[in-house]
Amino acid sequence: MSDAITILRPVRYGAQVAKTFTVASNGQVVKRDFPDVKTFHVTVAPVDGIEALHHTLLSIEADATACVIRGQPDAKADLSGIRRQKRQNGGLFDDVARHWIMVDADKIKLPAGSSVIDDPVDVAGFLVDLFGGLVPELEGVSAIVQFSSSAGLEEMADAEAAAGLPPRWGGVCKRGSGIGAHLWFWLNVAHDGEALDRWAKAINAKVGNKAIDPATLRTVQPHYTAGPIFGAGLRDPLVGRRTVIIRGSADAATLVIPAKASQQEYKAGTNNNLGIGFAGLLDRIGSPLHGFHDPINAAIASFIGSNGHDADVGALVDMLRERIAAADPGGRSPGEISRYADADRLRLRIDWTLSREAEKQEARRAEREAAGAVDPTFPDRAVTLAEGRRQAAEAIDGFAQRLQAGETPEMLLRMTVGGGKSEIAVNAVARLLDAAAIGKREGALLYLVPRHDLGGEIVERIAAAHPGQQLATWRGLGADDPHRPGVKMCLDPDLTAAAGAAGLDKTVVCPACPLQGACGYNRQRQQRANVWIAAHNLAFQGRPQGLPKPALAVIDEAFWGVAVSGLDAADPIQLALSSLDSDRTGNLRGIARQRLLDLRRRAASILAYHEPGAFMREAFEAGGFTAETAREWHVAEWSTKPAVKFVGDWERTNLLDALASIAGQGFTALRPMLAKFVWDLLEGNAARSVNVALVPEANLGRDQGTGPAIRFAWRQDFVKWVADAPKLFLDATTPVELVRRWAPKIEAVEIEIQAPAQQVRQVIGREFGRAFFQQNPNNVARLADLVVVDLAEAAGDVLVVAQKVVEAALKKEMTRRFGGALPPRLHLAHHGAITGLDKFRAVDRVVVVGRPAVNRITGERLAEVIAGGPGRRGHGW
Repeated sequence: MSDAITILRPVRYGAQVAKTFTVASNGQVVKRDFPDVKTFHVTVAPVDGIEALHHTLLSIEADATACVIRGQPDAKADLSGIRRQKRQNGGLFDDVARHWIMVDADKIKLPAGSSVIDDPVDVAGFLVDLFGGLVPELEGVSAIVQFSSSAGLEEMADAEAAAGLPPRWGGVCKRGSGIGAHLWFWLNVAHDGEALDRWAKAINAKVGNKAIDPATLRTVQPHYTAGPIFGAGLRDPLVGRRTVIIRGSADAATLVIPAKASQQEYKAGTNNNLGIGFAGLLDRIGSPLHGFHDPINAAIASFIGSNGHDADVGALVDMLRERIAAADPGGRSPGEISRYADADRLRLRIDWTLSREAEKQEARRAEREAAGAVDPTFPDRAVTLAEGRRQAAEAIDGFAQRLQAGETPEMLLRMTVGGGKSEIAVNAVARLLDAAAIGKREGALLYLVPRHDLGGEIVERIAAAHPGQQLATWRGLGADDPHRPGVKMCLDPDLTAAAGAAGLDKTVVCPACPLQGACGYNRQRQQRANVWIAAHNLAFQGRPQGLPKPALAVIDEAFWGVAVSGLDAADPIQLALSSLDSDRTGNLRGIARQRLLDLRRRAASILAYHEPGAFMREAFEAGGFTAETAREWHVAEWSTKPAVKFVGDWERTNLLDALASIAGQGFTALRPMLAKFVWDLLEGNAARSVNVALVPEANLGRDQGTGPAIRFAWRQDFVKWVADAPKLFLDATTPVELVRRWAPKIEAVEIEIQAPAQQVRQVIGREFGRAFFQQNPNNVARLADLVVVDLAEAAGDVLVVAQKVVEAALKKEMTRRFGGALPPRLHLAHHGAITGLDKFRAVDRVVVVGRPAVNRITGERLAEVIAGGPGRRGHGW
């Protein structure tokens, strides 16, 4: 079968037929529609089937000047400039029979959990199946799906909101409006526009709404095929994935064209009912407009489409029979209703639908094989627990041998959760210290953990494994004092906070603090030990007075989260743009002061006209900034930092007054940091910075209202006293490529442990996040039911891990059920609070409720900050 599509391009130079999205000066995204074009260049592209049609549509998707019509141009017409008109209206386009049709899917509600950004093929398959359920001739037929220009924008808006970014998409996407797409089908028999008009009206009359828009089937109706254009600071969420083909069991459809147009009317403007889902289709069974046959088929197709081969057929049969029995028979005899509700007949329909689904999956598999794709295989490299522990001990001993030889090794022991890597490292503490001493490395073993409760457990485990070993812990100012319950390490947090507000290190006041002799923070300086246990964040701070130099560092569990700053949406790190207008320069005087003020003003002038978002290289270059200029600015800003030293006996009031006076000098470390990031941008090759961005309407805090601000995000490296030490990393999940960002010489030993007695049951297709439980208290009761069953079935203890709010709600419900107290065998915890802890090693069952995860936008931002440069997408990602 041969055919063609007619491609139109505007004659007027620069005219486009694609929608454009840009960021306005107020930070809001705006959409610009293309102008009404009258005259076009015309080309005709031959197509001979669904594959050729797909290829042609892909080839013109990136062409912002191209669109398609069904009409055939007159053979004698001048194709360099034709108005888009039918011949009967004075134009040069004829209504001819075509083997292809395009139908419009608009405002379709997607099933819960569907994401056009994460899986456009899945969403496209849903749309094709949806139309197949409504139009029998299109069921199981291959189709090309072209998503609309707005597809994915609502998801992007939601992701940015979750990341704490200011809303900017409200003017171009309406929440809950659904998704739009064009669906292209190939036909066994070619039909002209008049025949297709009768077919569309017959379908619409049958389903009771405008399922098929007859306008899309007319001679000169434009089909816009170009992808949208996204301006600076924006990106296309579906770039390279906007046009997909969904292959069915047949590549062409046979339409049933009525001889006369249908006289039955449908209610206009209700095509959004197409996305009503399984429940809505179930409700249609027996309605006056829809009858029984088609809604039953559509409900089955929807259920199978959502659940696949794992669909609960018995439950589906029961739901269908219940609905059929409750429906208005509409004059049908009891025998006819009985046939509709017959379980065997329903199972035949379901089996047929399942077989079609299996055929589609098989066709896709065959296509992948034909294209040379290979299904992923995962070789089993797991070893027994005993062998895994032997290998881990051997790896740590190898690390010790390199220490003993005077080397500075960096090793990641990546071992299955619960395999005992921490226990093996604890047992090797004495060996590691001896090896460091032989290798002439002075100092102590620094053992870093994510939380102090885990640190306390590590202290107990090392003490038990090495009696007599000198152990000590180092805790920050705000940590709990382990020797004084209910008391913090710093006894005067207002004083240290005042030091921070003055731009100084918080501990600068400690030598003059009236409470220095009583506080736990100073007391810990007097400890003497060979092994120090501290939190991860110590590795990114200056070495505190009293803490010895590390001979080696053991870093237990994932550390990198504390090394990334500025990505907490609830607590951003920002500098008001107005701070660049400040004339406070500390002790800087004369020409140096005037030069610094000039550099600030130049930077402020550039940023006053900068578009919202990441700093752009071209903006600073256009403003005359160079890398050398930014370096000079950076040095000048640091020179304004107050040089003070508090010693001797001070009254608390005098200390606070002195700090307030220093704060009046206006120093903030964020200004030299800003200059450094501009310096990095201009010295490198990137077009934009990943560390600093302009936010036009930021909450400035301290009752200052909103205004433009500069937001910071950056990756901290290990400070030199840790970076220079040998490092042993212990973690189950962090990839070595990520650790290498902080430890360039890292080598990895990966050990996977067999778990033959472990059984995992996972619930897929549903989110079990905070909202799931907060919005419906009945879900907390259902979770409690599950926990009660697990308690009854388990021989030992049961651990439930959930989000904090879910943990609290479950605790309340379980306490109520068990008469005011939790059962002794039940343990509740929240995600992140149990990492590395050994006290749950003996539980019989673990119930993990949901899984913390960042959204895509936040994930990409995190990757950029860690990498220190703009990210790049992998092929097909």
